[in-house]
Amino acid sequence: MRELDARGWDLLEALYGAPGEGRAWGRFLELLTRALSPGGIAVFAARSRADQPGMLAVSGLGWQRTDLTDFFTPSMRSAALLPLGGVIDLIADHPVFGASKLFVESLAPLGIRAGPGLILVNERDAQQVIAATLLLPRRSGWKPSASDRALAELLAPHMAIARRLHVRLASRRMDIESLLKAFDHLALGVLLIDRRGRLSFANRSGAEILGIAPGRSDAGAAESSRDAGTEAMHALMRKERGTRDALIYPHPVDGRPLQVFSTPLEWPDAPSEISGQYAQAVFLSDPKTAGNPIGVLRELYDLTPQETRLALLLLADRSLADAAGNLGIRKSTAKSMLKSLFAKTGVRRQASLVRLLLSGPGMFREDSKAGSSR
Repeated sequence: MRELDARGWDLLEALYGAPGEGRAWGRFLELLTRALSPGGIAVFAARSRADQPGMLAVSGLGWQRTDLTDFFTPSMRSAALLPLGGVIDLIADHPVFGASKLFVESLAPLGIRAGPGLILVNERDAQQVIAATLLLPRRSGWKPSASDRALAELLAPHMAIARRLHVRLASRRMDIESLLKAFDHLALGVLLIDRRGRLSFANRSGAEILGIAPGRSDAGAAESSRDAGTEAMHALMRKERGTRDALIYPHPVDGRPLQVFSTPLEWPDAPSEISGQYAQAVFLSDPKTAGNPIGVLRELYDLTPQETRLALLLLADRSLADAAGNLGIRKSTAKSMLKSLFAKTGVRRQASLVRLLLSGPGMFREDSKAGSSR
């Protein structure tokens, strides 16, 4: 019993050590296989979801994404009715499991047999098993020992809890990764700073200003550590000057003014790892990286070439009379064109029109085309 307790403790520590990381579950499978009687192997399988493919992980043989939609068919009544966190026997060469796509296409070629073994249900809904760990023979003659079953019954409830945590945290991590990728399409520089004042992330526009590579920072875990991105950020912010309406930083290359907005980020329900990594956001507005608002608005609102030219002149702070003279048209014609601009863009005043031109579509990078990739 002491041996079982020691094995169980090590496995539980690995299971809960890094939820949300696929590699952590892989390390757990390795330890589980070592803890089994000689000849057994641990296999993890998850069926496809609407937002992700099926997943197969075999101890010592890595991961693969594949179609595993039938890895437990309805005809396996015992598996379909198995409670979450339960353990069930898999008979030798089970006729249903042995004919499943999971076994025939993925496990049999690896020399793994279709039983006897144990099934540990890690995730399920009301109708079907979604994810399970299988303890199977990797050589002829192996079957689960009493010690293997005792270990499985100890681990199965914890594996169900850990799987739930893994799915939630992995989903949260994917949400964050998607958000960070979306930042790369902004002409606005975006810097995310951790609670220690270190740079955690810079989008492409922000990285260009700082002269570093975009993406997550590789700052170390030590409190005093500073990477190149953090040093560049602090060098920029040491030269700030304030105005009545904004905080201004000079660009590190040519000194052109960068308008800056900073705000703390609140993460009331996020893990401390996330809330600590992204504690503050800094937005840098650089006129040189702005997109083409007029071109985009022309397509969005079906502006004529003449209306587009008028909008450009108004954006350059010309009066309506000056704009009419520059275009070689009467002021009354310019007024009619302005009314048409208002009608097409949904604004009512000239100031609102200028604000629309300066924001919204103009905040996207010109190289952020639909379907483009880095």
